[in-house]
Amino acid sequence: MSSAPDIVLIQITRDGHVLLNEVAMDDLDRLLAHLEAAALRVPLPEVHICTENGVPFRPVGNVIHRVVRAGLNDRIKFLDWQRAG
Repeated sequence: MSSAPDIVLIQITRDGHVLLNEVAMDDLDRLLAHLEAAALRVPLPEVHICTENGVPFRPVGNVIHRVVRAGLNDRIKFLDWQRAG
């Protein structure tokens, strides 16, 4: 019997604020530290990224960069804001 995968939810608001599992991340280094810790879990969690409509690319790119640095790049899924919230 397989269970649902562990999920790390990252939300990016229209004004560029980043939330990790619904907790505001005040800087991207803090986000990276959480992602690096998540990368040590067995099995690896999925990383669900969702953005509000109209979010600029820079905050999205910054988040993706941190996910890749943490070693979770093959675990990324993009969701609609409504499905994640």
